[in-house]
Amino acid sequence: MKQKNNKIDYILDRVYANRRLLLLYFVSAFVCTIVRYFAQELLLASQSLSDHESALIAWCIWTLLFYIFMKFVVFKSKKTNIYNLLTNIIIFILVSAVLWFTRQLFIGLFFVLISNGNIAMTIGGIINELLCLFLMLKVVFRKK
Repeated sequence: MKQKNNKIDYILDRVYANRRLLLLYFVSAFVCTIVRYFAQELLLASQSLSDHESALIAWCIWTLLFYIFMKFVVFKSKKTNIYNLLTNIIIFILVSAVLWFTRQLFIGLFFVLISNGNIAMTIGGIINELLCLFLMLKVVFRKK
C-alpha cells in the first residue's frame, strides 16, 4: 500500500510541477478542437464534400493548427537546426495520423460497447486526448 501511495504522490507532484504546461496544452487542444468542429461543419455546408472527406480535411486543419500551438505556445522550444525542425514536423504528422486512427477506433469500439453515440464520442475523445498528450510529451517534443 505504501509503494502504491508513493507512485500516486509522484504522479501528483509531477502534475503540480507542470501545471502551467498542462493548462496551456488543454487550452490549446480545446481551441483547436473548436476550430476543427467549425471547419468540418463549414466543409459539410459546402455540399461538395462527403462527411468522411470533410472530417479528414478538418483533421488536417486541426493537425496544422495544433502543431503551431504546441510548438510556439505550449513548448516554446525553437529549433535552430532546420533538419531537427523538419524531423520534428514529420514525426508530428505521423503521430497525428496515428491519433486519427485511434480516435476512430476508440469511438467505434465504445459505440459498439455502449450503443450511445454521444457517450462513445466523449469517452473516446477523452482517451484520445490523453494519448495525444502522452505522445506529444514522449515522442514528438521530447528533449534530445
